[in-house]
Amino acid sequence: MHATGAIITGFVDNHQSGILTWEQIKEMKASGLVDFISHTVSHLDLGTLSTADATYQLQQSKKELDSELGQDTNIICYPAGGYNQETIQIAKKFRLFLWYHRSWTKWCCRKRSHCFGWIDDTAPL
Repeated sequence: MHATGAIITGFVDNHQSGILTWEQIKEMKASGLVDFISHTVSHLDLGTLSTADATYQLQQSKKELDSELGQDTNIICYPAGGYNQETIQIAKKFRLFLWYHRSWTKWCCRKRSHCFGWIDDTAPL
């Protein structure tokens, strides 16, 4: 089975209990069993933010994931499912596309930590 982790980049390495470090995330990625996608910097509802704040959340999260993991992050999981048409346009500007899994709400974002989704195939995103 293959896992996808949605990372709130602003929470990484903040010495919070239960939050992964970049070292742990890199180790998991190197295993080939886990891919990582964006879940913004601060886990805010993108549909309620100003253009500047939404842009920062999307752009900075992508930048950190790309830099830390040596990848081209192109998938976003909107925190709490919050977005609007402007959010979609901003995300497209940074080549970020919405990731949705029909069971996502069963385990995503209950504790404002890292969210993991399980997919049926073993091909990386």
